[in-house]
Amino acid sequence: MVEGASGTILARIATAAGDIVIGGRGANTYQLDAMEGVSAVIDLGGDDVYQEGSVSLARPLLVILDLGGNDTYQGSKPGIQGGALLGVSMLVDVEGDDVYQAKDIAQGSALAGAGILIDYAGDDTYVGLRRVQGHALGGIGVIWDQEGNDRYHAAMWAQGFGNPLGFGVLEDTAGDDTYYCGGLYYDSYPETPGYEGWGQGIGAGLRDVADGGIGVILDGGGDDTYEFDYIAHGGGYWLGLGFARDFGGNDQRLGATRKMYNGDARRERSFQRFSNGFGCHYALGFLFDDAGDDTYGGTIMGLGFAWDCAVAYLMDFGGKDRYEATGGGTQGQGRQAGLGVLFDYDGDDVYLGSGQGLATAQISYHSMPSCGGNFSFVIDYGGTDQYGCQAKNNSYNKRGNNGFVIDRPKNGSSTETVGATNRQATPGD
Repeated sequence: MVEGASGTILARIATAAGDIVIGGRGANTYQLDAMEGVSAVIDLGGDDVYQEGSVSLARPLLVILDLGGNDTYQGSKPGIQGGALLGVSMLVDVEGDDVYQAKDIAQGSALAGAGILIDYAGDDTYVGLRRVQGHALGGIGVIWDQEGNDRYHAAMWAQGFGNPLGFGVLEDTAGDDTYYCGGLYYDSYPETPGYEGWGQGIGAGLRDVADGGIGVILDGGGDDTYEFDYIAHGGGYWLGLGFARDFGGNDQRLGATRKMYNGDARRERSFQRFSNGFGCHYALGFLFDDAGDDTYGGTIMGLGFAWDCAVAYLMDFGGKDRYEATGGGTQGQGRQAGLGVLFDYDGDDVYLGSGQGLATAQISYHSMPSCGGNFSFVIDYGGTDQYGCQAKNNSYNKRGNNGFVIDRPKNGSSTETVGATNRQATPGD
């Protein structure tokens, strides 16, 4: 008998680091916070229920290994489900269609510690509120799902988010997955009302207080849907570094979220700012997509957009893609001494709106000429493409002071130039 555990318990082993409890192959329920002195649970199978299991100074170490079954992990305390608050937490689930439900600092999240969640198989569901699903502040937070059609649902600071001194990673190796981040907290821009996001490969600091960390989201394949609100999907804020990469599949990137976090109809207008490979305030942001017919959405300041001495890249390496964000500062633009680049390799692509590669001369944050100016690029290699700015295929186009739309034929030469300062493209350029 083990206090806090029901079902078949095969053994309880005492160690210097805490006790190890081994559960049988049937259905067990573990009330982890009631299991005093236990630092590890190994369950051999069955449809099990794990409740709470917080890692903090009171219990700085907890390891859970579940070898099979459709399991349920639930709780409301911080530091659960591979989440750690001033400690080390690790959860490994080998197989089954599992459900993870939490609120804060959970599902591969750390606040001054290390939190790791690994799920090897099954169609899994991860639901949390904030600081979940690969989040770290002053530590390391990792969530890795190896296969299955999975669902990730969070409101803010999630899905590969690195705060100061933090490294947060979400990796999903295979499956048709759905990612949602936003839809609950109102944003801080009264002129463009929407919801905060801060997720899906974001490294962010506290403005004028602390430099940002590193946030990464990786998806190995499948037809995926990314849904997000303000400041999301492959971007850095205030000396942070954000990186998003999808290795295959026909993916949709939807900004803003279509419904609220709780599933109700949106109360705010469909507005989204900073996404799809962006950098803001001395930051770096990258979004890579290796293959597939992809869609990139949003409203303003995204799709390879850099603001205030930042660098941003959106790079798509194959497929027939649609770039749908049409508001100000979208599609390969640098502002306030920024470098913004959108690069597309191969495929018949469509660029909506007229902002491709536009560089304005206006800089108010820094003095000229010491800051160098604004630099904007849209570069498309191969395919028959359509541009809202009326750029033609196989041509060089100067857009403003230091902005360019460069369309190059695949293994060929261009026949047209636009603007007095442009030149004809030749093979090997």
